[in-house]
Amino acid sequence: MIYGLYTAASGAFVEDARADMSANNLANLDTVGFRKDFMTFAARGPESRDVDATPDFAYANDVLDQLGGGVVLHRVSRDLSSGALQKTGRKLDIALEDEGYFAVERDGRRYYTRAGNFALDPAGRLVTMDGRATVLGKGGETITLADSERTAVTDQGQFILDGDVVGQLEMVRFADPSELRKVGNSLYVTDQEEEAYTGTVEQGTLERSTVNAVAEMVNLIRGFRAYEADLAVVRNLDTTLDRVANEVARLPR
Repeated sequence: MIYGLYTAASGAFVEDARADMSANNLANLDTVGFRKDFMTFAARGPESRDVDATPDFAYANDVLDQLGGGVVLHRVSRDLSSGALQKTGRKLDIALEDEGYFAVERDGRRYYTRAGNFALDPAGRLVTMDGRATVLGKGGETITLADSERTAVTDQGQFILDGDVVGQLEMVRFADPSELRKVGNSLYVTDQEEEAYTGTVEQGTLERSTVNAVAEMVNLIRGFRAYEADLAVVRNLDTTLDRVANEVARLPR
């Protein structure tokens, strides 16, 4: 019976984590370049075959072994597909058309992003929309634009003003994009070696989020129902244990 409590509780923990993930995906429905997260799960083996169980306490039971040991979170992964491209007409909106990332710098550290909704700070430097990270040019140089409205961006990421090249975006790719780690504000970090981005970019365009609102709402509702079912099992077992302790085991007078 205690075994059932642990099994049901493990399911509740997993569904709670999945609900948080779906809620975060929905919150980023309109975030430029956002790639949704999804979870994978693994079945936990019964206690008698749990590799972490202390041998002296590994309880074996043929019936319980058939039930398994519940479920555990395996890993949180990221959707690697590209979002749909949306025309905005804004000069500093730039979308990557292939798998790659813009290089940016914040507080002296290098980050990567697919959010191409850039802006200019008071000094005319190209920065991310929140102004907290500087967009890097080739060789790590800062890109400064005197007039963003008259600046054109080529499909290779060059900024052209009055026929002159005034900047070049630093764009990179990685052998295994799934290993990039989210750190918030649409930024990623990784220990992988950078490779040259060989794709193209499009000015006046943004990459939309890969979140599907309907699918995430279905996942959220399904997760809440599973969570409630797990908690119902926990409550029923708790009530049964209470009766066993206070009624069945009561000594006759």
